[in-house]
Amino acid sequence: MSGRLGGSLKCLNATCRDAARLITQQDERPLSAAERAGLFIHLMICRPCRRYRRGVIFLRKVMRRAAESGGLPADAGLPNDARERIRQNIAGR
Repeated sequence: MSGRLGGSLKCLNATCRDAARLITQQDERPLSAAERAGLFIHLMICRPCRRYRRGVIFLRKVMRRAAESGGLPADAGLPNDARERIRQNIAGR
């Protein structure tokens, strides 16, 4: 198969890598009908990609709210004890 039909069928058989790419591109550009259909089908059968999509949607909302409110508050960082645990875990490698 060649041309548009071959490309459309490839979209309907999306891999997780393809799905992740489409999920992140949804805000940047409108997806074609074939891309939307392929992503929809993939998300119906792939729980990890559904989870990834929920995470991306959550991050977009948080970033949008932060931009609307003028940025993140100064105390929005990690607590000092969490920072120290991360440092210890990294040093332990």
